[in-house]
Amino acid sequence: MLVTWDINAPPYFPLGPGQTRTVAQANALRPLGVPNRTGGSYGVDFTGFRSLYLQFNGGHTEYDAIKLGINKRLSHHYALQTNYTLGRARGDVDNFRLANSMVPGLTAIDGDRTYQWGPSDTDAPHVFVLSGTYEAALGLRVGTILFARSGFPYTGVVGQDSDGDGFSSNASYGDRPSSLSRNSFRYPATVTFDTSAAYDLKLVGTQRVELRFDVFNLLNRKNVSTYNNIVGLNPSAPPATFGAITGVRDQRQAQVAVRYRF
Repeated sequence: MLVTWDINAPPYFPLGPGQTRTVAQANALRPLGVPNRTGGSYGVDFTGFRSLYLQFNGGHTEYDAIKLGINKRLSHHYALQTNYTLGRARGDVDNFRLANSMVPGLTAIDGDRTYQWGPSDTDAPHVFVLSGTYEAALGLRVGTILFARSGFPYTGVVGQDSDGDGFSSNASYGDRPSSLSRNSFRYPATVTFDTSAAYDLKLVGTQRVELRFDVFNLLNRKNVSTYNNIVGLNPSAPPATFGAITGVRDQRQAQVAVRYRF
């Protein structure tokens, strides 16, 4: 797994109520110093560095799962298939998006990422899928898919640059209270029920026209995609806005399609 590590980051600072560090205090602890205007050799106005990012394949992730499935092939005008997965994904970095490979301000000595160990961003302990197809009379076909999975985890963050490293983010690698681990909170489960109906209109020879109607999220369930994850410096007394819904996944949608086959 890709890791992006600031080798000039100030040492890890445990955040909590009344425990913060200013940018000036953090800069004084950077191992390679900070930019200055003193001037250096060859007439260079600026010397020193602030952030020096090193990227390497050194992340550690673990995934364990068991998958069970039952498949009833098409006969007697219907088919059924069901799958269930019980799994666990954990690691110290997520690089499904490049930004989530970053661990600034969260390292201790020589890039130790122990503080980052926790559920992966896509950890879903339970995943269940049930699908079926029924061939009715006169060429009408009806299909359904039921999908359900556990909610993904998310991290409660401070919401500002409280350790003075000059980096502030609400992502899973952002500043968080020392009493919380990465991805220690979890979204509610996601459940969708999709259905479709299709009819074949036969023409001459092998030619036919398929008329199709699909409905996604038929029950119009409001599946949460994002929460306000700013928990502040004291998780025991978070802001009233912590946990407020800020985004939902697609609600009920429908589409009509016509397909000509020959």
